[in-house]
Amino acid sequence: MDNINSSLSVDQKFARIMLDLRMLRPFYSAVYEVMEKIQRKEIETMAVSMDKFYYNEDFVDKLELDEMTFTVLHEIAHIALMHVARRENREPLLW
Repeated sequence: MDNINSSLSVDQKFARIMLDLRMLRPFYSAVYEVMEKIQRKEIETMAVSMDKFYYNEDFVDKLELDEMTFTVLHEIAHIALMHVARRENREPLLW
């Protein structure tokens, strides 16, 4: 890990991702900024609902910023592509 990654707290990483997304993907940053971010130990990595972003603090702490940017974009894409809404009542693991 380089110096910037190892010195940032989880909250600082989330703030940095917000700034990076504003430059890199403005649409995704708009979605990201309004989502409530909730830490959950029972989630191994990250997950989203229609309006909430769940994360495991230990997982985020180990990520480098470029890895976190990719992972956050992946999760936001689930919302942008309406994966959660289109699932309806289907079994989440099968969906």
